[in-house]
Amino acid sequence: MNTELKIVNAPLRETVVMKAGRAGIVEAQMNLSIHEYRVFFKMLTMVDRESTGKELLRISVSDIIQECHLTNAGYHYKTLKEAALSLMTRQIKFPGTLDGKPYTFYVSIIDKTAEPRFETDDLHFLTRFHPDLLPFILDLKSEFLTINRQYLNHLGSPYSIKLYMVLKHQSRQNHRFVTYTLEQLRFILSIPEDSYRKYGNLRQVLNNWVYEINEFTDITIHSVTETKRKRLVQDVTFEVSHKHNAHHRLEPILPETSRVPTEDIKDELFEEIRNYKITRSQFDNWIQLYGREHVNFRIKVGLRYIKQGMIRKPYFYMDSLMKNKELIEQDEVKPTVATYTLPRSVPAAEAMSSPTLPLTSKSLKQQTDDLMEEYYERMNEACNNLLSVRENAFDFLDYVEQLRKQTDKTIIVSMSIQNFDKERLTAETLYGYFKASNSGMMYTFKLQYFKDRHSAIWNGIRTQLQSQADQLGAKLD
Repeated sequence: MNTELKIVNAPLRETVVMKAGRAGIVEAQMNLSIHEYRVFFKMLTMVDRESTGKELLRISVSDIIQECHLTNAGYHYKTLKEAALSLMTRQIKFPGTLDGKPYTFYVSIIDKTAEPRFETDDLHFLTRFHPDLLPFILDLKSEFLTINRQYLNHLGSPYSIKLYMVLKHQSRQNHRFVTYTLEQLRFILSIPEDSYRKYGNLRQVLNNWVYEINEFTDITIHSVTETKRKRLVQDVTFEVSHKHNAHHRLEPILPETSRVPTEDIKDELFEEIRNYKITRSQFDNWIQLYGREHVNFRIKVGLRYIKQGMIRKPYFYMDSLMKNKELIEQDEVKPTVATYTLPRSVPAAEAMSSPTLPLTSKSLKQQTDDLMEEYYERMNEACNNLLSVRENAFDFLDYVEQLRKQTDKTIIVSMSIQNFDKERLTAETLYGYFKASNSGMMYTFKLQYFKDRHSAIWNGIRTQLQSQADQLGAKLD
């Protein structure tokens, strides 16, 4: 093995630069984990147009941990080094044509990685890009994208990172409205075929990614518009603009002489929850079990309800949120996803043969039906997500007991309680039962609980769709 390879020891800049456009990295498919992205972006800061591509890059694990504000350094030392090794098996996929025929091209990311043999020097590793990838990094004569890496460091999901990259590039190209088909969006974001098969599920996590981008980067996604054809979502349009005052959100890069060990950095996330009798050891245990990004999102969601006085036992509630890997809180995510249905075009011959057919009214009715279907679907999904949390399941049981004590119950409420008693539901079986039941008296009973006990979320969903309802003259019951 050649031991005379040149080693690049320090980043050349704090920006990530890569080729964009149809034949670039930005819109190519990159199925990377969050830690693989972090290693990849760190490497990009260490090459420039003068690089030969043969240099080995010395990647400091402690630098990545500090720059990405990660806690539990011991855990992340291991996972980041594993990410560097796994990058050797990762490829970037580009759609293209050859001899007039469509192909998918595969380009490897890394061709060499080395790690120290002695534990005393185990704070870094060496790596370099694959020669086939270098043109996408060094040949930047036409379209390319430059991003301050600190924006990327604050994003906690590989999907939000990739969505930010493509929309940032489109914003730089002065495109305010960016439209992708669902197939294109899934390809660009590297969403597995067996994940988020239903668009309703994809929309929920898409809202989370949008929230992260709006919160932590230099672009704003004002709206996400879905276009339906035959009642199925076909296209998604993002309205994007650049934040002119985004620079104040960036944290300054500390010089080497002033850097302190990651473990000593004050963790602002923990400071937010320590007042609710959550200990540091409990917090660190969550980080180790689930990862900082998972914990970060759930703490932000949980604090909203805790501060509203809706949670009696914050620690148990937070612990339930951590264990729930499918948690989605729709109403907390902005901007609102607006759905517009394209009316069916009617051939002229059909219109002439049916002069009594009110085309406008039919189109309006179709849109109204779609809106109400969307409204109840959102309410149902939000309520099911709440009931998947153990604390809320017990709250539902308490709600039933409070209704049972009322002397002026309506007939509907009395019958609902009787049906509830027949099912013999417990906090453990409640979520599964209601997830499988989307109609009938018990379904109505569930939504009534949602409206009474979680009115803030209920009203939030109504507010999101009220403007569309007003335009259609529909009433959201």
